[in-house]
Amino acid sequence: MSKRSKADAHRSLLLCLVVLGVIAGIIVVPYHYRTNASGGNGFGQRTVIHEDDLPNFDIRENAAGRISDVLAGYRSAAGRDASYVAALREGFVQGEAGLKARIPTLKVEFNYDIHIPEVIGPDPIVSRAFLTGATRPAGRKHADVLINFLKENNSLIGTSDQQIDALHIFADYTNPDGNLSWVELEQYINSVPVFRGGVKAGFTKQGELIRVLNNLAPGLDYNSLSTDFGDPIDAVRFAAPQAGYQLKTNDALPNRAASSNTKVRFGAGGDWDITAEKMYFPTEPGV
Repeated sequence: MSKRSKADAHRSLLLCLVVLGVIAGIIVVPYHYRTNASGGNGFGQRTVIHEDDLPNFDIRENAAGRISDVLAGYRSAAGRDASYVAALREGFVQGEAGLKARIPTLKVEFNYDIHIPEVIGPDPIVSRAFLTGATRPAGRKHADVLINFLKENNSLIGTSDQQIDALHIFADYTNPDGNLSWVELEQYINSVPVFRGGVKAGFTKQGELIRVLNNLAPGLDYNSLSTDFGDPIDAVRFAAPQAGYQLKTNDALPNRAASSNTKVRFGAGGDWDITAEKMYFPTEPGV
């Protein structure tokens, strides 16, 4: 972890105001970021956000207790049921089979939280292959190639063509040596970001699509999702004690100049800088 200046020595607190279908929830994310890299190609990096005394907790990965009842409650509030989620997951299986018919060495890895296809690409151990050929038309951006791939495999991804077209281009660049190019798209709903919602892809110098890292929230009806995130100060008052911090008077005062439509910054300096951020948080496919 890099050294921090005296001015940065105080902790910061980021509160994400999230909507699960029509359910509002809260995530507490402390300031420190640690990155563990298993490779230098950008696909093996994982960013871990926590402090030793504030470990991460993700309800979607917690198999103990009443998690099944909690998820069922979220589904019900969003107007979904278990069969809807099961149908989406069956679509993933069918989409994988369809793509594998064209790419026999295809390997798809599902993530651990909402169990969607996360790593999509040919198995490099078996043979040299790519998700697309090197037929990118002159002048066509890598982002367009990725968008076309997502549309051609939308049952595997679980999003509609319209939702794919609405993705924001966060990055589209080529390494200085020109051998690899990278594209990253971000998912927004009603101008509000989706927690970890996005998709990355890598390309060879010849334009072949190497691999896709997918974390798009699938199976959602954007028009039916709640836009009521509640009062951000309520999130601040709830979350601060969870982080072991007692709010002071100035901490509850919004800093209008440093705020936006999706983020509200509180406090006037002191021990903590506190930001409440609107964010959609998927709990399962379609929810």
